[in-house]
This record gives sequence, C-alpha cells and structure tokens, in this order.
Amino acid sequence: MGSSVYVYKFRDGDVVPLDGAQVREVLVPYAPYEVPEGEPVEWVRAADGSEADVSVDHGVAFNRPGPGVLDVIAELTRRTGATVLLLSADGSAIVTSESDRLHLPPDLQANAVVVPPPAMTGRAIGLVVNPRPEPRHRPMLPPFPYYADPVGTGAVIAADETCACCGHDQGWIYTGAVHGKDVPPGRLCPYCIAFGTAAKRHGAHFNEVPPDGLSDAAVRTIRERTPAPAASAGQPWPTHCGDGAVYVGEGMFRCRICETEASVPDLRV
Repeated sequence: MGSSVYVYKFRDGDVVPLDGAQVREVLVPYAPYEVPEGEPVEWVRAADGSEADVSVDHGVAFNRPGPGVLDVIAELTRRTGATVLLLSADGSAIVTSESDRLHLPPDLQANAVVVPPPAMTGRAIGLVVNPRPEPRHRPMLPPFPYYADPVGTGAVIAADETCACCGHDQGWIYTGAVHGKDVPPGRLCPYCIAFGTAAKRHGAHFNEVPPDGLSDAAVRTIRERTPAPAASAGQPWPTHCGDGAVYVGEGMFRCRICETEASVPDLRV
C-alpha cells in the first residue's frame, strides 16, 4: 500500500486514547528491534516480511503498510475495539459493530464498513482499500473441431496476457506445447491457433498427424489449428472412420463419425 492506515477509537464523535498496554502487547512482538520499556513501537515487520513505520499517539498510524502488516492492524483493531481509518480511500472507516458506527463523527458514518471481529483480518482490510474489480468479460472461444473442451482440460486458461503472435490481450491464453523454428517467445492466444495465424506467421504447429488416411484439410487443422493435449504428448493424433478423432480430456478421444471413445493406442483404426 502506498498510503497510511490509522487505528483510532471514537466515543460520541471524539477520539479517545487507546489502551497503551494493549497497543504495546500487540505491536512489540512485531518490532524487529529491542523496544525499551515504556517506549512506543516505531517500526513493525510482519510475518511475510512487509514493514511499516508506526506512530503511536492517541491512536496508532501505520505508514505505507505492506500486506502482512494489515494482519497486525486487524489484530490491534480486534483487541482494542477501535476503528480503522483509510484516509486515502475516500475517508472510509472500518468498524467492528453497528454501535461503533454511531460513535464516529458524522462525516465518517456514511462510508463506514462493518466487519465483525471474527472477520476482521488483513485481507478484509485490503478488500476495503482495494475492492475487487468487476469480473472481466471474456469473449467466446473460437471453435476447435478436434478438441472438445480446451478450458476444461487447462489447455486454454483465462488470463490478462498479451499474445506473442497477434500482440493483443484476448482474455485467454494457450498453455500447451508449440513447435516450430520461428515461434516467438511467450504464449499464444487460442484465436491465433484456431484461425491459423500462428502457423502462417511463425510456422507453428501443435500436433503430429499420421501421414496417410486423412484429408489435407483435416491434417492442417489438427497439426496447425488444434491445441496439443498434454496427455498424448509426442504421439500421433488418433484417427477413426477416416477422420481425426476429437480429444475429450483425460487422455481420451472420440470418433467424430461413430462416437467410439478410447485412449490413443486403442482408437486408431
């Protein structure tokens, strides 16, 4: 975090001092130095290694706390029944009960978020500071005639990543093997596979296909426009009834004509 987080206690709209013994009891175990008796903690380091400078007065201010320090702040808030103030987040406040909200100054009450003590964690504070964005809308995947479910098998995953072929973030990325001398570093989007763009631009191919028994169109589609199943790496693509089979996951293929389903060694006819 790039801003400060404050822990204060309010009664009837005014700040009241936190219990100094409770503050010290929470913070001293996180001080990466020997804290003299009676002196306030000025620096904390959380279990994850993140740190924050600390200023103790009527309340406690944590300057630029890291993720782990938010857990320390949450612990202090639970122990003292105080309020977490996020002055960089539109004046948001986090209280542990509705009754505590009523003790806040009027200008803080409207934006206060109630997080009961059992749920008061560093993660809860982090979600108030940086709310989860709305889920990204991802476009429909292109069709793969010989691969039934590339997402279900993990061959294609949702990712905010630039494709090494087209240079665009398409919302999806291919995770499997790519072959070819001129294949660029990085991962490819499923659209550049399905539409043959990676094959045309970089000579990429993804699967090995038996030399006989299939049409040229089927060979090109399987070799250049179909994700590679991890379970059948290195094996020629199975065929049945004069066509390539459809990969359905877990090492199994299904004939497009008669719908016979089997693993690679048993399907080729």
